[in-house]
Amino acid sequence: MSAAGARSSGRGLAMSWRRHREPTELISFCDPCAVEYEEMSQVHRAIEKNLKKKIARFDTRLARNRELLSILDDVGCNSAPFYYNRRNHQAVCGPTTYQNLRRWAEGDDCSFIEVPEELQETDESLETAKRVTGLKARVTKRIVAWNSG
Repeated sequence: MSAAGARSSGRGLAMSWRRHREPTELISFCDPCAVEYEEMSQVHRAIEKNLKKKIARFDTRLARNRELLSILDDVGCNSAPFYYNRRNHQAVCGPTTYQNLRRWAEGDDCSFIEVPEELQETDESLETAKRVTGLKARVTKRIVAWNSG
């Protein structure tokens, strides 16, 4: 059965985890080593508690889970976390807001990418990242002072 056929019927995906998990329409791929993992785990738990729906979690460090992710990610997200709703085939790429993930879980229209405000880089953080420090900064400072003096 092709990937598209497995996705449209829903049976192929359910078979891949049926031995280990209860079938659910909500799937999450995550990397426990990622920076945003803990924050998104809290969002998962809140969604599951408030909507009384289970979100199946797959660790992307395992090859079989990366293979399943590559089948579902037909839009090119190539990132974790990645969320997929089997009922309406909607996906969310990367860390997202509680509201957006809730819309996704309820089957409503949601944004494919909606980065939480606290994870967005500001101009100030970009400038800090570009700043030269350490030995290179000291040597550059002395060269500039020597050339101007």
